Amino acid sequence: LKGAFISLVIGVCISLTSFSQKWGGNVPVVELTTWSVNINGGLTSYFGDLSLNDLDIGTKIKHESGPAMSIILTRNIYRDAIGISGQVLAGKIEGRKDDISFSADLIEYNLHARIDFVRLFMQRKYNAFGVVGYAGGGQFLFSTEKVETNDGALKTSKQDTEVPEFVVFFGGGIYYKLNSNFGITADLSIRQCQNDR
Repeated sequence: LKGAFISLVIGVCISLTSFSQKWGGNVPVVELTTWSVNINGGLTSYFGDLSLNDLDIGTKIKHESGPAMSIILTRNIYRDAIGISGQVLAGKIEGRKDDISFSADLIEYNLHARIDFVRLFMQRKYNAFGVVGYAGGGQFLFSTEKVETNDGALKTSKQDTEVPEFVVFFGGGIYYKLNSNFGITADLSIRQCQNDR
């Protein structure tokens, strides 16, 4: 009688926690599928008072751009279509006009919202190709070296930021998923800051 009672209690407990027709495995505490990491390599380019080659892409890349790298961590918050991202970016920009030239190294950290338009409007289909838009704001630090030529004499000055500067930006990109875990992306963003140095 005691063995039957124990078996009945175990059977009731098991029946409350197991659903053989609907079981999909243990649900992890944090679902990693809602997170993504993007590692980027590319260029940062300067557009401003000391840029000459805004319409000539080849010359722009050669004389007013520098290498850049960044990492983006995204948390998807709505059906893998809308997410909040944090980014750390390091890059270099250059500019030259008349007798003044400069080069600057910069490090930026920001938060931004991302929307995957393909996943937003085509939720029931798997699409390897997608289009993303994003906008946000952040802060950046920079170190600038300016060179001025005055009657053949060179004057060099350096400026390092003492406090971070504010930056706002927006951009877009495309991606192609090679499989469920890896993809290739291409992005372009425009950033606006208010610092003449």
